[in-house]
Amino acid sequence: MDQRSFDLFLEVHRGLPRQAPGSRSSTQRALELAGALPACPKVLDLGCGPGAQSLDLARETGGVVTCVDNLGPFLGELAVRAAGAGLAERIEPVLGDMAALPDSVAPGSYDLVWSEGAIYNMGFDAGLSAWKRYLAPGGVLAVSDLCWLVDEESIPEPARAFWTENYPAMRTALANRDAMEAAGFEVLGDFTLPPEDWWANYYTPLLENLAGFEAKYAGDEAARAVAAAERAEIELFREHGEAYGYVFYVGRLPR
Repeated sequence: MDQRSFDLFLEVHRGLPRQAPGSRSSTQRALELAGALPACPKVLDLGCGPGAQSLDLARETGGVVTCVDNLGPFLGELAVRAAGAGLAERIEPVLGDMAALPDSVAPGSYDLVWSEGAIYNMGFDAGLSAWKRYLAPGGVLAVSDLCWLVDEESIPEPARAFWTENYPAMRTALANRDAMEAAGFEVLGDFTLPPEDWWANYYTPLLENLAGFEAKYAGDEAARAVAAAERAEIELFREHGEAYGYVFYVGRLPR
C-alpha cells in the first residue's frame, strides 16, 4: 500500500468506535478470565487504536492504562474520548511501535498486558515472545487474534484465498492456544467473539463511513480501490463468517 492509499485507508477508518471487532462485553469477559488483579493495576494496551477497550480497562480495573499505538490520529481520538469520560488521568497515550516499545515502557512492570485485534501485525508467536517480558511475575496477557474456526478441509475457498493474501500466518484457534502454552503461559481460558462484535462497533459504522467516502472521492481510482477492498472484506464475513473469527486468549505467567 503506497502512502496515498494508506492515508485514504486512515480516512475511511477515522472516527470508528473500534478498529477491529470487539465490544465492552467481550472485554469484560476476558477480564473475568484474568481473575483477581492487584489494586490499581498497571495495564499495557498494545495497538490500542482509538481505545474503546482502553477506556473499559480503566473503568473495570481502576488502574492506569498505558496505551501504545503507532498512529497519532488514533491516539488523538483516544485522548478526546478519555477526557470526555473523565478518565484522562488514568489513560497514558504513547506513540510507539508494539514491536519495538519505547524505553518508557519498562519490562517486568505490568500486571496486565492487553491487545485486541492487533497481534497479527507481529504474528501470534512473535507477539507472545516479545510482550511476555513486560509482565510482572504472575502477570496476565490477554490478546485476540483472527483464527480459523473450522478444520482445514472445511475452509471455504473464497475465505482461504482472501486470508492467505491478507493474513498468511492465520491458523486454527486450537493451534494458538497450544502456542500460548508453549510460550510459558497457563491458559486461563479462551472464547470466540460473537458476530455482533464484528457488526455493531466495526463493520456497520465502517459501511456508514464508506458511503460518504465514496461520494467524496467519486472518480478517484485509488479511493475506489480502498473502498472496494473494505467492502470485499465485509462481504466475505457476511458470506463465510462461520469459518473464521477473532478468538480471545487469556494466559498467566508463573509467579
